[in-house]
Amino acid sequence: MATQPLRWVGNENGTPAHVVTYAEGTSESFIKGDLVIYDRSENGIVSLTATSGVPDSVAFIGIALEDASGTAATPIDVLIPNSDDIFSAILCSAQNTPVAPDHDNIGQLYSLVKQSGSLDNVYAVLEGGTDDWVKVTRLDPQDQARQGIDPWAATQTGSSGDRVYFKFLTAALDGSGTQA
Repeated sequence: MATQPLRWVGNENGTPAHVVTYAEGTSESFIKGDLVIYDRSENGIVSLTATSGVPDSVAFIGIALEDASGTAATPIDVLIPNSDDIFSAILCSAQNTPVAPDHDNIGQLYSLVKQSGSLDNVYAVLEGGTDDWVKVTRLDPQDQARQGIDPWAATQTGSSGDRVYFKFLTAALDGSGTQA
């Protein structure tokens, strides 16, 4: 279910996604959907490092829109999120532990976690993390429609692996996304 990279859903104001092309760092192996930073020492973008799936820093530059080639200076398109962009991802209680989102998740602040193994190394919204990255705005209407759930019902409960819509917090977007 829903094992996809962070998915850009749209922008509240109807503006298109902000995509910038950066040079790839040296010998990179990030995949589409990975959070990336600009590494000055490699003169290119590299994957954001994580410990047990949780990013080591809240500062990032954007989301890779294609897999790394492994060759330095290869042009890579990167989606640069802004505070009005809406994304979709699964909700997890820990790395590789999807949970069923419900109405209580709406409006809550969460961390991100990089999944591994059977979940294809995608990022997910993490309950109980230590760094707030995102704010959940609603349950993903595609999952609700598939299950016949009324998206406007006062109590909404999805299934494990269902997605939530979220926006990045301004604090996560204000960092330079650069390391020395």
